[in-house]
Amino acid sequence: MSKYIFLNLPEEMQVSDYQEVCDLVVDDLKDNPNIKSVYLAGSQWLPGISDLDIIVVFNDQIKDGFDFQSPWNLSKKAKYIFSHKYAIYNEKSFFNINYLVPTEQNLRLLFGKDISFRDPEKELSERDYKLLNAILVFDLLINKLLFNFKYLNYTKIDVRNLLNTIYSLVYSLLMIEMAGGKKIESDFVLRIDQLRMNWFENNSTDNLEELISLYHQSNDLILEIVVELNNIVKKQFQLIDNDILFKNRKYNISFKENWDNELFLKEFKKGYIFLKKPFSDKGIESFKFVLPYYLSYFLVTYANYEGLFSEWIKKGLTGYQYQDYFSISKGVKKHIMAVNDFTKDSIDNNGVFKLPFPYGLLINKRTLISIIGEKYLSFLRIIK
Repeated sequence: MSKYIFLNLPEEMQVSDYQEVCDLVVDDLKDNPNIKSVYLAGSQWLPGISDLDIIVVFNDQIKDGFDFQSPWNLSKKAKYIFSHKYAIYNEKSFFNINYLVPTEQNLRLLFGKDISFRDPEKELSERDYKLLNAILVFDLLINKLLFNFKYLNYTKIDVRNLLNTIYSLVYSLLMIEMAGGKKIESDFVLRIDQLRMNWFENNSTDNLEELISLYHQSNDLILEIVVELNNIVKKQFQLIDNDILFKNRKYNISFKENWDNELFLKEFKKGYIFLKKPFSDKGIESFKFVLPYYLSYFLVTYANYEGLFSEWIKKGLTGYQYQDYFSISKGVKKHIMAVNDFTKDSIDNNGVFKLPFPYGLLINKRTLISIIGEKYLSFLRIIK
């Protein structure tokens, strides 16, 4: 505990504060003729702990740009409550949202038209639905969950961010079951629920000690998800490619048959790079992951399809040959089609629609500082 500096501790707030911020969001967006709907996603708020997840749906045909405020500029309360930007879709992509991201639940319409969207569980066979969840778990691992290990190198801990980050693992544990994996038994869900619910009643030192303990437990559970997902693929598919590597400015991912937790941790710590931007706490990150061999199935499947996103994955892949993986599962195929369509829509609209799982793909124009930083990062990656 003594090695950590704890920042951004939760502050006591009321449910009315969250509703006030939702009202500010609607006031800011309601007069924009391009916006079809505004939704609130997520479960019941824990004031002071929870953030806000806002989904903004634009018309498919957009006129005169995307003018609206950053959520952090709405008010002092909004600056505290929001931990990330709005999720932005057009109507077509929102219709396919449950093929793009893990199933959106508890959507509440704040403004505009209530839009219907597809239900994969009803549309797909049991097997195809499980494989859809499997590729979504892989997306989460590569673009979010495995980032968790970078905090092993940190001494400064953003408490509220870490609380929400490890809490998001609760749904990932459910998803691996939905993908056909075994239930990962743990007291983690009960412990993180109790910590969040009782934060303001408990002693601060006890809270922080429990948070660090849960962080380490969450890392163990993430690696259990990795193992279980590999087992799911191994039971169903025969892979013939060897030495598959995925590499771009953000990732260096290799796949090994003789894999274990120690190998992952050793290579992660050795290969993680963070370049701080001048005059900012933000920076450019690059990750090195060594993963079990059968997880390469998902990247090869992306690459074996046609579309802008698939071309991006294919560009970063070496050591594979074409195999007709994607035709095996309608759920996986529909996911990849939805991702490729959404990527095209994002490029056509200058990156306003943010890919939920970008795999290092940058659509917005990069600044000169970012380009220089990425060149230097590429040099560091060679020697790491």
